Amino acid sequence: MLQADAVQERNRSTNELAELKDHMDIKDRKINVLQRKIENLEDLLKEKDNQVDMARARLSAMQAHHCSSEGALTSLEEAIGDKEKQMQQL
Repeated sequence: MLQADAVQERNRSTNELAELKDHMDIKDRKINVLQRKIENLEDLLKEKDNQVDMARARLSAMQAHHCSSEGALTSLEEAIGDKEKQMQQL
């Protein structure tokens, strides 16, 4: 009778071990899926950071162009004002 109990106990332990291994495999697969998701999100974040940097660079370039355009416009307005004064003097 003791031998039968020992065999049953061994079978039960073997089944428990197999079940625990299955659970570990499932957990490992879930971990791998989550790690891939993290990597994909990190790549997406890097891409978005690059897009933000490019947008900032374009904004800076547009602001610089706007400032230079305003400077040119002011110069032209001054030149027109000077010409009008010269015309009035003539």
